[in-house]
Amino acid sequence: MKVMLRIVVYLILTFVLMFVFTSFVLAVVSILLPELMEKGATPLVILGSIYFISLIIYGWYIGKPIYYMIQWIHHLANGNYYPPVQHNNIYSKKTHKLKGPYRVYKELIDHLETLTQTLENNHREREKLDRMKKEWIAGISHDLKTPLTYITGYSTMLLSNRFQWSEEKQEQFLLEIHGKAEHMNELIQDLNLSFRLEGAHFPLETENKDVVELVRRTVADVASAPWANGYHLSFETVETQLDMQIDPKLFQRALRNLLVNSVTHNPKGTRIRVTLQKLTDLKITIEDNGKGMDKETIDHLFRKYYRGTSTDAILEGTGLGMAVAQQLISVHNGDIRVKSRINEGTTMQVLLPL
Repeated sequence: MKVMLRIVVYLILTFVLMFVFTSFVLAVVSILLPELMEKGATPLVILGSIYFISLIIYGWYIGKPIYYMIQWIHHLANGNYYPPVQHNNIYSKKTHKLKGPYRVYKELIDHLETLTQTLENNHREREKLDRMKKEWIAGISHDLKTPLTYITGYSTMLLSNRFQWSEEKQEQFLLEIHGKAEHMNELIQDLNLSFRLEGAHFPLETENKDVVELVRRTVADVASAPWANGYHLSFETVETQLDMQIDPKLFQRALRNLLVNSVTHNPKGTRIRVTLQKLTDLKITIEDNGKGMDKETIDHLFRKYYRGTSTDAILEGTGLGMAVAQQLISVHNGDIRVKSRINEGTTMQVLLPL
């Protein structure tokens, strides 16, 4: 609105000035050259010339910034997210403000600068995401190939007639096969959930469930897993029972992903303490005394395809677990908050409305 008003006022003032200037020139001509005025044709030629020159000057003055903005938009349309080369020329070197004809379009130029910066940032983010996707696909391929190699190897050894395995060895092989199959199942579930959660509406199958029991059961399941051997998981709460409307499968899946992350990215011997409190919201805290996370990891923790900065995790990661956990808590209208420091451990809080 301000831009439109400024342009209208500018046009009116321009035409008024043109009229005054033309009248002044005609008055001068009529005084200085009265004999030319008697012929009749010459004033029209003079008047036409004045108007023609004025229109050229006016068109150049107004059209220059318009042409400049068209060039800018053309750059953006071609994927060049930067202003035209002569961008600095539209600003005064002394005041660093827009020059005369460009001031009329100040808001438009400001918006174009903001748009350019936004598009450039989005382009960089998109390139970064594409790179992360490629790395993630390579990681997923490795994560699928590794357990398949174990499953194929152990099953081949069990089926071979060349060896006679003891019951203890057979049980060990079967446990390895089972563990790798479970890992592949979790990976596929994460992939499936991730794509489903990208939909506009994700249906919840809510039930009136005891959240205390759900949390206790999830902690117990993770603690009893073979890959969690050597980790000390505990659950504490003063609540004996707390019923609420929740999707039990998705809630347990989110909580499991958070616990698996605490195990995966910490060394053996780490203590992982889970507490449940009934406040204004339901508050579930997962606290460990592990190695902690740096700021970059915290900032990207819930981003898809992010697999962390550590290279010594004991389990293969899908890069989806934490993103899926956040999405599952979000569809319950909840939130996850994270605090962490290097070598001081990590605290994750899950908040759900009661």
